[in-house]
Amino acid sequence: MDLNDVFRQRQSVRNFTNQPIEQIKIEALKEALRYAPSSKAQFPCLFYFVKDPVIISQLAQSKPHGATFLEKAPFVIVFAADPEISDVWIEDTSIATTYAMLEVTNLGLGSCWVQIHNRFYNDKTTSEDFIRSLLQIEDKMRITSLLAVGYPAENINGGQKNIYANIIHVG
Repeated sequence: MDLNDVFRQRQSVRNFTNQPIEQIKIEALKEALRYAPSSKAQFPCLFYFVKDPVIISQLAQSKPHGATFLEKAPFVIVFAADPEISDVWIEDTSIATTYAMLEVTNLGLGSCWVQIHNRFYNDKTTSEDFIRSLLQIEDKMRITSLLAVGYPAENINGGQKNIYANIIHVG
């Protein structure tokens, strides 16, 4: 698929079929993430690939609003980074998340991301702490987002164009 086609086709998908993701497509996602750029080539990111439906069901509870659809996904990527390696870990994980979403589209799959950074599981526990505990991730690691991945249960007609984007030409 041409890159412009990938841009136009990508959209948020929250309903998935039960069809498992083929290992060759999971390997392609891993490879795409290996090419995601990092500020100063510091590469602070770690990516946790989750296929266990029990764990995915628990990830769907990581915040009270906006994560429940994860339960329908056959595959979830957890995006984390070590802030001791780079001070721009949020940007690096955001870029990696975008790379993953575009590769998912290229592979004929659907995805939707879930913001985790600065969100809460409940009044006392952050979403990050909940996920760290669930997946036994080191305390120093920060979690920015989750990405649900699967075969779309509905037709994909292409993404929405940002009609509010202001493009300014200078010079």
